[in-house]
Formats: sequence, structure tokens, C-alpha cells
Amino acid sequence: MRNAKWIVLLLVGGVFACFGNAWADKSTAANILEFGSGVRPTAMGEAFCGVADDINAICWNPAGIAWLNKKEISLGHDGYYQDIRVESISGIYPVEDILACVGLNVASLRVGEIIGMDNNGNKIPNPDAGDILVTLSFSQIMDEDMRLGVGLGIKWIHQKIAEEKASGMACDIGVLYKGNYKDCPYTVGAVVQNIGEKIGFVREKYKLPLIFKIGVSSRILGDKILCAVDLNKPIKDKVYLNIGGEYRVTDNIAFRAGFNGRDQVDMGMSVGFGIKIRNGIRFDYSYEGYEELGNAMRVSVGRKFGNEN
Repeated sequence: MRNAKWIVLLLVGGVFACFGNAWADKSTAANILEFGSGVRPTAMGEAFCGVADDINAICWNPAGIAWLNKKEISLGHDGYYQDIRVESISGIYPVEDILACVGLNVASLRVGEIIGMDNNGNKIPNPDAGDILVTLSFSQIMDEDMRLGVGLGIKWIHQKIAEEKASGMACDIGVLYKGNYKDCPYTVGAVVQNIGEKIGFVREKYKLPLIFKIGVSSRILGDKILCAVDLNKPIKDKVYLNIGGEYRVTDNIAFRAGFNGRDQVDMGMSVGFGIKIRNGIRFDYSYEGYEELGNAMRVSVGRKFGNEN
């Protein structure tokens, strides 16, 4: 439990940083860190910090992967407005002897056509631009009752615009607690994300989009319905809420919906579904509306290896 105390102290430090008013500059680096990763979480309005019960926990709350006991791999494609695309691959490997799990996510962000200019104001060929994010997560259950888990995610970020390149490191720190109140299971989670150094090109360097999240979720009606709420505080902006839910029609089909309160990008409602096919294979889809900016659609295909379907 000593390690858990260190995690809590670091979380508290992140909370004070996010709620502090000392950061006047609202500019941040590494755009890929602000794009929601994973089809199921985004379909649920990004209310996933207090859920974190599948492979997507690598990017939302690393503490959650500690309870996963099957090897798994997932491939994802996200299509955004203005021809922005994110491709990703994720995998988890349980270490059952120590009640732990290791997760890896590699994501690549690419943007559409950019009009480039030289020093004389003349147009130049479309410059290559994009980000790469590699996240390595480790999580472990910390108590005999298997209720408390802590997790750490180490991130490597690489950015490129034309010939200019920039790289940096960051980390996520999370905790997750699973409880039960009057036969109603619930989960509470907290995470501080994007703790790290400034990143930038040439002389301009910007802080990473540090954010604190706390979430709670509960399953009702015999696990058929999952309800989740996240409270978010970015260091550069005000507090906002994410609300989401999932309804399991059968063991193999689930419908999802949510609302994302991060109004600075005109977000709102999201919907989606998931289908388990056979041999541990699943397919997920989500749709989000960004009002004037356009829409975003995400798809993913994953497989669990083992007896679980």
C-alpha cells in the first residue's frame, strides 16, 4: 500500500496544478493528446475515467487494466472533420502472478491538406504534418479484496511539420476503486493526464494539456445498463462534465450514447454500438457531432485471446 500512497500524493499534486490560476498562457502542445482515443469511450461521451474496464483504459485511466485477465489486441481508425485522421493499435498482456497488467497503445495523427508558404510568401508543396503518440501503461491491484488498483502510463510524443520536428515525454497517473452498495456495483476513478515537459518547434515551446479527471460509474438491472459521469478540469480551461451510458441488448450487442461538455470545440451528443462476433472478435462504431466543424466517425476491431467471447 505504500506505492498507492505515492500515487495518491501525485494525484493531489496534479489537482492543485489544474485548479491553480497561475497559467495565463492557454496555448498547449501535442494536439494528439486532446483527441479522445477508443470507440467505446467516445461513444459514451468520453465518460470513461470511472469505467476503465477494457483495453481503452490504457489511454483513459491506466489503473483499470489491472483487472483484465485476457491477452487482447485492437486496431482503430478515427475520421474527423477537415480530413484529420487518427490510426491506432493497442495491446494488453496480463501478469496474473502479481495481479498486474501491461498495456501498449501506438497512435498516429495525420491532417489534411495544408497550404505552405516560404519566406517570400510563395506557395510550396503540401508540407507533411502529424503527431505520433506511444503510451506504455502498467497497473496493479493493491489490496487482497481486489478493489483498489493503481496505474502509470508513460508517453512519448513526436510532432512534425514539414522539416521541423519536436519530441517529449509525459505520464498519466490513475487510481480505480471497485465497490458495492446494497448489491449495486460501482466504480470510482481518478487520473491526472499529460504530466510532462514543454514541447515546441525552434524557439516556441508550449506546455502539454494537463488535465485532472474524476469519474464514477455503476451497473444496474443485472449489468444490462452502465451509467457513467466524469468531472474534468483542464489546466487551461474551466470544469466540465461528461455523461454516458451503455445498454446491453444481449451478451453480444451493446448500444451507447453520451454527452461531452467540452464546449470549446462545439462537442455534444455521441452515439455508437458494439458487437461481439465469435472467437473473441468484436467490432465497435461511434459517431460524434461537432456542430459547425463537422462530424467524427470511429471504428475499431479487436480480439481477446482465451476462452472468453
